[in-house]
Amino acid sequence: MCANNIKALRVASKKTQTQVARDLGVKLDRYRSWEQGKRNPTGLMGIQIAEYFGVTTDTVFGSQYAEPIHESLSDDEKKLLSLYRALTHDCKRAVLAVASALSEL
Repeated sequence: MCANNIKALRVASKKTQTQVARDLGVKLDRYRSWEQGKRNPTGLMGIQIAEYFGVTTDTVFGSQYAEPIHESLSDDEKKLLSLYRALTHDCKRAVLAVASALSEL
Protein backbone atom coordinates (compact mmCIF):
# COMPACT_ATOMS: atom_id res chain seq x y z
CA MET A 1 0.00 0.00 0.00
CA CYS A 2 1.20 3.50 -0.83
CA ALA A 3 0.81 4.77 2.74
CA ASN A 4 3.04 2.07 4.19
CA ASN A 5 5.67 2.63 1.52
CA ILE A 6 5.80 6.38 2.00
CA LYS A 7 6.09 6.02 5.75
CA ALA A 8 8.77 3.34 5.43
CA LEU A 9 10.80 5.55 3.07
CA ARG A 10 10.55 8.47 5.48
CA VAL A 11 11.50 6.41 8.51
CA ALA A 12 14.43 4.83 6.64
CA SER A 13 15.67 8.30 5.73
CA LYS A 14 15.43 9.35 9.41
CA LYS A 15 13.30 12.38 8.58
CA THR A 16 10.23 13.71 10.30
CA GLN A 17 6.88 14.19 8.60
CA THR A 18 7.40 17.94 8.95
CA GLN A 19 10.77 17.80 7.17
CA VAL A 20 9.47 15.75 4.27
CA ALA A 21 6.32 17.84 3.87
CA ARG A 22 8.39 21.03 3.83
CA ASP A 23 10.92 19.61 1.36
CA LEU A 24 8.14 18.46 -0.97
CA GLY A 25 6.34 21.80 -0.67
CA VAL A 26 3.08 20.40 0.73
CA LYS A 27 1.15 21.12 3.88
CA LEU A 28 1.84 18.81 6.80
CA ASP A 29 -1.82 17.71 6.96
CA ARG A 30 -1.68 16.65 3.30
CA TYR A 31 1.50 14.66 3.87
CA ARG A 32 0.08 12.98 6.97
CA SER A 33 -3.03 11.99 5.02
CA TRP A 34 -0.78 10.07 2.60
CA GLU A 35 0.97 8.20 5.40
CA GLN A 36 -2.35 7.43 7.06
CA GLY A 37 -3.83 6.09 3.82
CA LYS A 38 -6.62 8.67 3.80
CA ARG A 39 -5.45 10.04 0.45
CA ASN A 40 -2.96 9.09 -2.21
CA PRO A 41 -0.53 11.52 -3.80
CA THR A 42 -1.17 12.51 -7.41
CA GLY A 43 0.95 10.97 -10.14
CA LEU A 44 3.16 14.04 -10.35
CA MET A 45 3.60 14.15 -6.60
CA GLY A 46 4.38 10.45 -6.67
CA ILE A 47 7.21 11.23 -9.07
CA GLN A 48 8.47 13.97 -6.74
CA ILE A 49 8.30 11.62 -3.75
CA ALA A 50 10.19 8.94 -5.66
CA GLU A 51 12.86 11.43 -6.71
CA TYR A 52 13.10 12.81 -3.17
CA PHE A 53 13.75 9.38 -1.68
CA GLY A 54 15.82 8.13 -4.64
CA VAL A 55 13.44 5.30 -5.57
CA THR A 56 11.08 4.48 -8.43
CA THR A 57 7.40 5.33 -8.45
CA ASP A 58 6.78 1.58 -8.30
CA THR A 59 8.33 1.65 -4.86
CA VAL A 60 6.19 4.61 -3.79
CA PHE A 61 2.90 3.23 -5.12
CA GLY A 62 3.61 -0.38 -4.25
CA SER A 63 3.65 -2.13 -7.60
CA GLN A 64 4.47 -5.79 -7.19
CA TYR A 65 6.34 -5.83 -10.48
CA ALA A 66 8.97 -3.20 -10.99
CA GLU A 67 10.54 -3.30 -14.43
CA PRO A 68 14.17 -2.12 -14.34
CA ILE A 69 13.69 1.53 -15.21
CA HIS A 70 16.60 2.05 -17.57
CA GLU A 71 15.78 -1.00 -19.70
CA SER A 72 12.44 0.47 -20.71
CA LEU A 73 13.64 4.00 -21.54
CA SER A 74 14.57 5.36 -24.96
CA ASP A 75 17.86 7.21 -25.39
CA ASP A 76 16.02 10.54 -25.28
CA GLU A 77 14.25 9.56 -22.06
CA LYS A 78 17.55 8.50 -20.48
CA LYS A 79 19.11 11.84 -21.43
CA LEU A 80 16.12 13.73 -20.05
CA LEU A 81 16.30 11.78 -16.79
CA SER A 82 20.02 12.44 -16.47
CA LEU A 83 19.49 16.18 -17.00
CA TYR A 84 16.53 16.22 -14.61
CA ARG A 85 18.52 14.54 -11.84
CA ALA A 86 21.18 17.26 -12.06
CA LEU A 87 18.61 20.01 -11.32
CA THR A 88 17.92 21.59 -7.95
CA HIS A 89 14.71 20.63 -6.14
CA ASP A 90 13.04 23.91 -7.14
CA CYS A 91 14.02 23.47 -10.79
CA LYS A 92 12.67 19.91 -10.74
CA ARG A 93 9.33 21.21 -9.49
CA ALA A 94 9.28 23.79 -12.30
CA VAL A 95 10.05 21.12 -14.90
CA LEU A 96 7.25 18.92 -13.55
CA ALA A 97 4.79 21.82 -13.73
CA VAL A 98 5.74 22.57 -17.34
CA ALA A 99 5.58 18.89 -18.31
CA SER A 100 2.18 18.58 -16.68
CA ALA A 101 0.88 21.61 -18.58
CA LEU A 102 2.29 20.34 -21.88
CA SER A 103 0.75 16.91 -21.38
CA GLU A 104 -2.69 18.51 -21.28
CA LEU A 105 -2.33 20.18 -24.69
